[in-house]
Amino acid sequence: MDLENKRFSGKNRSADFIVKVESVENATFQGYIENIQSGQVQYFRSFLELVSLVQQKLDENNFPQNTTVTRSWKTE
Repeated sequence: MDLENKRFSGKNRSADFIVKVESVENATFQGYIENIQSGQVQYFRSFLELVSLVQQKLDENNFPQNTTVTRSWKTE
């Protein structure tokens, strides 16, 4: 199985995005994000909205996968 087929199959799907920042107003970003796999484009008005859009798409695709390593706050 070549890399391109593995990338889009079952458990090991990729989550690739293109982010275009078109302006910075009120100390935050405005622009759009495109999901490479689906071709969907969504405009955002703040960094928080951008993060929310990414999280929604990852949740929709059942990320993180068991091979994904994420950081978290240390608990003491």
